[in-house]
Amino acid sequence: MPLTISLATTPEQIDAVFKVRHMVLAEQDQTHPPSVDERLFDRFDTYPTTANLIVTMQGQETVGAMRLTLDSSLGIPSDADYDFRAHLPPGACILDCSLYCALREFRSPTIASGLMHMAGYFAYARKATHVVALMSPKVARMLKWAGFEAVGPQFAAPITEQPVVPLVLQVSRLNDSFMSFAKKNAMLDFVQEYRRLFFHPGEHIIRAGEDGHCAYVLIHGEAEALYAGKDREPFMISEGEMFGEIALLTDEPRSADVIAASDVQVMELDKEVFLKYLNDRPDKALELLRSMGMRMRNVIARMNGNYV
Repeated sequence: MPLTISLATTPEQIDAVFKVRHMVLAEQDQTHPPSVDERLFDRFDTYPTTANLIVTMQGQETVGAMRLTLDSSLGIPSDADYDFRAHLPPGACILDCSLYCALREFRSPTIASGLMHMAGYFAYARKATHVVALMSPKVARMLKWAGFEAVGPQFAAPITEQPVVPLVLQVSRLNDSFMSFAKKNAMLDFVQEYRRLFFHPGEHIIRAGEDGHCAYVLIHGEAEALYAGKDREPFMISEGEMFGEIALLTDEPRSADVIAASDVQVMELDKEVFLKYLNDRPDKALELLRSMGMRMRNVIARMNGNYV
């Protein structure tokens, strides 16, 4: 099973976020004081303007998290350490990212950038114009390719005394193949689906014969679709392409194995949201059906030894 980033929506998930914060920030990194109940939270966690992203392994073990807070009359967590508003245009709607944490064995550019991209989707869905964050210099360097810009020099955060870099992302400039896919296909409602999965080479994303409850958009990497046939020649799936949607339309089992050919990131699209989109946008539904038809035509041609 892959690593997954999603919104923490249940009491159990939110409690798991508080626990992993404490494990990382109070115990491993010792940047925050420990608490008796081994949970780390503050007043912003009580506000309805706050949400949390949770990173889980095999759908169970919580290995990381990050807090998302929309600006309000009560401010944002970063206000205690840095004045982001001095670098933003009047009327900017801010989403603050704070308390980023990952267990040591799971700290990687993939997880850090995945969390920040998910924050960008959340900001877009909530009509925020800018995402702000105070990140370590190492993480800051990793996020530049995603569109984040440093708006000030590195400094020591007053509370934690750790070096941080103030970063800002203008949401309209989010550099991500999923956003490009959503805009191209007028599927921006899908940006509100907060479930990002990570696979290693050789891992199954889809297994033939299973029931299909979701479709996927390939965000990063490359995957192989293997249809039934004597030679099982792979049909390559590239970044920005959707797959797995046919089973949602037919209610029949999956017709192919889809296997990660490299390190892969996908966004998972819920069946109910997908079908509602097709019902609400018949013009786009026709385009999607044409695209599916062309893909199946190419698959059949390959299986018959004819390349088109």
